[in-house]
Amino acid sequence: MKKVKRILSFLISAALGLSLTVPAYMPVVSAEEEFTGYDTTRIDSVLADFELAVASDDQSFIKSMYEQVIKEVDYAYYQLVLAKVQYSQNMTDENRETYTVMSASSRYVITRINETLSKAVNTKNSEYVFSLMKEGYIQLNNQYTVKKAEETEEMIAQKNELLKEYINVLGSSASEEEKELSCAEIYLELVKYYNSLILTEDSNYIDYAYQLYCRDYSPDDIAKLNDSAAEKLSDAYKKINERRVKVYVKEAGEKKFDNNFDVVSQFAYRVSDDLRESAEMVLENGLYRTGSGGSDTTSYTTKLNYIEAAIIYQYIWNESKDLSTAAHEFGHFNALRQDTTPYLYIHGSNLDLAEVHSQGLEVLYTDFYDSIYGVNDEFLSLGEAGSLLVAVAGGFQGNEFENYVFDHADSMTPQDVVDKYHELAKKYKLYDVPFYQIAHFFQMPGYYISYAVSALAAIDLWSVMYRDFDRAVEMYTDLSHVSIYDGTGFANALESCGFDNVLDEDFITDKIPELAEDLTDGSIYGDTDRNGTVNTADISYLVSMLLASGAISDEVKKSCDLSNDGAVNSADLLKLKRIMAGNR
Repeated sequence: MKKVKRILSFLISAALGLSLTVPAYMPVVSAEEEFTGYDTTRIDSVLADFELAVASDDQSFIKSMYEQVIKEVDYAYYQLVLAKVQYSQNMTDENRETYTVMSASSRYVITRINETLSKAVNTKNSEYVFSLMKEGYIQLNNQYTVKKAEETEEMIAQKNELLKEYINVLGSSASEEEKELSCAEIYLELVKYYNSLILTEDSNYIDYAYQLYCRDYSPDDIAKLNDSAAEKLSDAYKKINERRVKVYVKEAGEKKFDNNFDVVSQFAYRVSDDLRESAEMVLENGLYRTGSGGSDTTSYTTKLNYIEAAIIYQYIWNESKDLSTAAHEFGHFNALRQDTTPYLYIHGSNLDLAEVHSQGLEVLYTDFYDSIYGVNDEFLSLGEAGSLLVAVAGGFQGNEFENYVFDHADSMTPQDVVDKYHELAKKYKLYDVPFYQIAHFFQMPGYYISYAVSALAAIDLWSVMYRDFDRAVEMYTDLSHVSIYDGTGFANALESCGFDNVLDEDFITDKIPELAEDLTDGSIYGDTDRNGTVNTADISYLVSMLLASGAISDEVKKSCDLSNDGAVNSADLLKLKRIMAGNR
């Protein structure tokens, strides 16, 4: 990890005869230490020095202090994340208050910077200051066509009060029906609040959210796919689930691991150098934290620019799914630790793309399930495939629900909200999570479609991996290098990395059923002689097919065309040897 370099600042200040108070940054090399707090006089001091620099005629001095401002924001955010992780692991009133105070301090930091930079662009050095800010501070912030009002502290308090009411209802002893109606009433108030922030005529908050999440598709684009998704997903899920039940070996049970990330890290090198380096970073720097019992049950991974890394928090359920969750969060970590976007430049993020970083790695790890789980590897792998289909259905269902409520909130009653959700649950069939349990509806409106589109991309990756693991890794690695903060659209990012257009109706009507068929036909990739195992006999069989003079059957071609080039040739033999070596 790099330490903060302040030599240039000291040299400049000495040359100008100025006495600058540069914060003493900790020589951080890991996130193992706990939250230490943040003194808001730090940002006041840094901004005072920046104003001195702007008043000078030295552009190198201005740039140096501007970079100091950026670094200070990263440090404040670093402390905020440590406070959040501390609260997630131990949800005491004291830790909640600490996190609340740190959140307020972070908002203060951003408010003071906005005020100072607004003044700086009206000074004699405005043109140069503007050129620095345009690198990210202004450029991305001005791309939105649907405008939203800034939230005041009073408005945020109003929203938080509604969210607190929601949490209280969730934890109450009320019946399911009572919780639904109470939460629907709160939800309508929140929807009206979010819509009230929108300044652009004929738009609502969902339109704004699609911009916030850097989407290059519209709610209307998704609406065109609703009916196909509802029709095709349940059929594919049924096929996969039937095969899953058939292959389950009850006596073998399901493996659980004492340290899930240790298992994940052992296979990272078999995917890519990026993942190997990321695994080493996590293990060497204490960047994997866990909770259990009364800890926060939501797992997450957060960027830590200050130490040029990220940090994983995972709730441990003591179930086999903990391993796939660890792989999921590791996918986020791998992408975030390579992204150098300063916190000050983050105005929104492409959460659709972020979820492909995580779900895509879950898909790649299913290729190692035979080594990880043994007998029930196919059962668990099919479970992952089924989960992706449920995610697609849930994303479309949630998105259609949100769009309807945000369009009709003023004329709806709480009972209307509940009835609409139940109507859509019947339509999509696979997603039966009660409306009031989906916190994203209340806290992050417009987000839910991310689950669907990212799962579609993961399904596309799986369809490639089924026949060409190396190609799937190449696509995934390229995508993990695409920043979720630079405004790159989801569809454009996928196309640039070799993915299909997953938002095309043909993908849903054709590609998903094809993958379901591939995963349930009982064949094993590399099992050329189709006897249920991959061993040296498969090499002999493939060689015999290469030497055969006559035409080969479609069944033989399916098992032997490992390179997926439409023919049985030497490329398939090379591929099989790699499979036998464990490198795919």
